[in-house]
Amino acid sequence: MKTLNTFVVAVIMVFVSVAAKADPKTKKEKLTVKDAIEGYLDAFTKGKIKGFADLLDENVKFTTTRGDKVLTYTKSDILETLRSGANIVQNCDTSTSIVETLPNQAVVKVSMKYENFTKENFITLTESDSGWKITHVSTSYK
Repeated sequence: MKTLNTFVVAVIMVFVSVAAKADPKTKKEKLTVKDAIEGYLDAFTKGKIKGFADLLDENVKFTTTRGDKVLTYTKSDILETLRSGANIVQNCDTSTSIVETLPNQAVVKVSMKYENFTKENFITLTESDSGWKITHVSTSYK
């Protein structure tokens, strides 16, 4: 009987330890392309910037064409600009389309149509150890 009790306790301990390790809430899920694009849209169209920095690669570059010039911005430049417009909702219609998908890289087009112009963003994403990150955003205006 003592052996049976010891066996039952051992089985319960194994079950509890396996169940504790299997808790999906303790494992951080990798970011998907969809997560990154939704976060981009939330930041740029709704002013919701919480967590947006986590979607950006440390070396992300933002380029904008203005006339004949191409302006380049860093991660910190963009985050500072977004903080100044936090919680401001843009009056535009947005659409997204996948331009190219490769095993570890994707390009997504995000169009933001305002009353008098359209802002087009080509977003390059690369898969990292923590999931998909935005590595480059190229913006032009029509």
